[in-house]
Amino acid sequence: MINRKQKGNRNQLKAIKYWESKGYKVGKVEQNNKYSVVKDLFGIFDLIAAKKKDFYYIQITTNKNHPHQQYKDFSIEHDSENRHFIQMVYYDRKGFKIHHYKKGLKKTIDERKSKK
Repeated sequence: MINRKQKGNRNQLKAIKYWESKGYKVGKVEQNNKYSVVKDLFGIFDLIAAKKKDFYYIQITTNKNHPHQQYKDFSIEHDSENRHFIQMVYYDRKGFKIHHYKKGLKKTIDERKSKK
């Protein structure tokens, strides 16, 4: 039986591979040790993916998304042409559903539909 931490790490690795396959360099922000005070970047994001001038700030969740309002608000406050704010929800054995926030608006890409 896999525990929640192992499942989260596994899904984070899947997200890293997803972005790396698109040519991005990915950095993990979250630190998981007993001495660490920092958990997520800005209290929201787990990963940063960068390619040339594009930066994606990414939160990974499993089977359930977080409330969208915090991402919408953050995208309004910190918007720029080259910054993107993403919430990737991994559904067990189905794939990712990706919520992209830009200027307070949300666009959803369902990667699960393409897996048949």
